[in-house]
Amino acid sequence: ARQRQANIEPIDSVLPDNEERHIRFYVNAVADSAGSEGAEESAIVYAVETTEQKALEGQMAQSQKMQAVGQLAGGIAHDFNNVLTAIIMASDLLLTNHRPSDPSFPDIMNIKQNANRAASLVRQLLAFSRKQTLRPEVLNLTDVLADLRMLLARLVGNDIKLKIDHGRDLWPVKVDIGQFEQVVVNLAVNARDAMPSGGDLTVRTRNVTTEECKSFAYRELTPAD
Repeated sequence: ARQRQANIEPIDSVLPDNEERHIRFYVNAVADSAGSEGAEESAIVYAVETTEQKALEGQMAQSQKMQAVGQLAGGIAHDFNNVLTAIIMASDLLLTNHRPSDPSFPDIMNIKQNANRAASLVRQLLAFSRKQTLRPEVLNLTDVLADLRMLLARLVGNDIKLKIDHGRDLWPVKVDIGQFEQVVVNLAVNARDAMPSGGDLTVRTRNVTTEECKSFAYRELTPAD
């Protein structure tokens, strides 16, 4: 500014006592520096707060990052889905050659169930990347939990006693099966981690009315739960 340069780049900074507030300084050189009483005026400085602008720039950068992650997840999920399809087909072929009484039959069934579980996760990745939408369908929770029982038993281990209490005359529900299975598996894993010394885990289903839903509230679980 003292050299009378016209093109001076703005200066970005923060407040000394509050680094969350961003400030941008604009400096303009003064062409006529002759001031009163011999004082020299070299520049005029404008300070503009850019905190909101910085926040919007951060949101835009995060949005672009998430879009890139979605595209990457979609590409990987598509290729992984092909691998899972081959695993499921091979499992079906092995099941046709083994009787339920065969000692290997439960292991093969477990492979197929885990492959189907992974396939449902892939569907969610594809939905996240906007390449595939979630597909809600009308389900019987009793059948779904029966199919998950072996997988849940393997996840919780031998120190935890798993019990599935099926409600009577359950109403059908409309949900994406992949999301529902993920919720149940996550709850089972969290319960297992909360009981390192072992315990009882009960998965219970029953019909719940709208009025009952309104009265539900979160509460702190005790070790007995």
